[in-house]
Amino acid sequence: MLSWIILILVLALLSIVGVRVFASIFGRGEALPPMPPTAEVKEANRRAVEEGNFGDIQLEVVHRGYRMDQVDALLEQLAGGSLGRGETRVESEETIVPSAPSTM
Repeated sequence: MLSWIILILVLALLSIVGVRVFASIFGRGEALPPMPPTAEVKEANRRAVEEGNFGDIQLEVVHRGYRMDQVDALLEQLAGGSLGRGETRVESEETIVPSAPSTM
């Protein structure tokens, strides 16, 4: 009975040591490296939009999506910068009237 208790304690100790060694070698499992400050991200996105490099756009991921201030700044840049605070842009849709079928 004592040998089983010692075996379980040794296995637990080896598991703890193994996890620590694995974490020190491969990291703790962060998915992404930390982003630079928000002002730098907005400036980098502004430059990427001006240069047409849309693949270089980066947004910081937060709990429920992306940081809204970064998204708002990017959308304003893409819209041409003409939106002010509290304004919204509404594009008018042309009404398409179906033509009557022609009978020949």
